[in-house]
Amino acid sequence: MDQQSVSSAAPSDSARTPNPGQATGIIGVILAFVGLAPFGLVLAIISMVQSKKAKASTTLGLIGIIINTVAVFVLAFLVVIISTQYAGIQEIAKNADSKHAAGTVTKLAESYYAAHRSYPQSISDFEKDSSSSLSKTRIHVTAIPPTDNNTIMYRACGLAGAQIIYFSSENNLPISSYLGDGDAATCSANQPINKTA
Repeated sequence: MDQQSVSSAAPSDSARTPNPGQATGIIGVILAFVGLAPFGLVLAIISMVQSKKAKASTTLGLIGIIINTVAVFVLAFLVVIISTQYAGIQEIAKNADSKHAAGTVTKLAESYYAAHRSYPQSISDFEKDSSSSLSKTRIHVTAIPPTDNNTIMYRACGLAGAQIIYFSSENNLPISSYLGDGDAATCSANQPINKTA
């Protein structure tokens, strides 16, 4: 009787077979939860192959493959969402910069008007007075309509009016503002634009 209880209590040879893929599988599963799912997926596959060769349980490798595959898709989805949001935020910032630059040119033109009782008749007129100088800004001002966020257009509409245009990439259109007596009629597109820079 003693012999039978000892032999039945001894584990079989298959239960004693070490699983060479166990450590790799555990590391693979852990990597899924620390944001390194692509590496965890590779380790989970290696774990499964190692376990299969040793004729041991492949459950840990399979669990690692499933968890890491889901994590890879979640990470890819998050990357797409974040990158599109980042691009949108950059566009908003560019539009805000353009609007701010147009506001600065407006203030400089108003400063010129206060000193000379007329708006600058050309872009070079801004430099006649230090309080209205464009050279102290980094704003690129031209006499032609802007096609991007980096350019502001200025044109005089007689002595008592002016037009300032900046480009809004959000709307993909130039946005006009008028100073003094300037309006769409006095600053019409058929009126010659003073191209003095």
